[in-house]
Amino acid sequence: MVQRLLLAVLLTVWLVGSIQAQELTGDKAEQVKKDILKIEEERAQALEKGDVAVLDRILADDYVYVNVFGELHTKAQRFSTIQSGAAKHESLTEDDFSVHVYGDTVVMTGRASGLVNYRGKVNNKARRFTNVYMKQSGQWRLVAHHATTIAEQ
Repeated sequence: MVQRLLLAVLLTVWLVGSIQAQELTGDKAEQVKKDILKIEEERAQALEKGDVAVLDRILADDYVYVNVFGELHTKAQRFSTIQSGAAKHESLTEDDFSVHVYGDTVVMTGRASGLVNYRGKVNNKARRFTNVYMKQSGQWRLVAHHATTIAEQ
């Protein structure tokens, strides 16, 4: 079920991107990349602080999140786990970003590390993530986030 939903999200993003345009380049694309990286930094800080007000501004209403356990969460479910303390980012560092701009859609990948306590399970393993941002009502909003643990070598 989770895989089907993620596949549907990624297929939709691909379809929208292919209809709108090829990947943007140049000054406009560079500005969008800077904007997205700034939003991503705000999101990481908000997760560490448990600041759902900031997250509410960043996450789209139809946001979907697939965590490293394969669980699918809506925006409301994500907020519930943060507010209840069931999900706590003790520390969060993100790097190794790749940002691709397709009109009003951005596909971003990166690497995250840090300590996350989720329902009593502590995870300090590095993770790869994919974020999909879309411009909605003139604002960049995160519509999908998928994280997967990086296998130890």
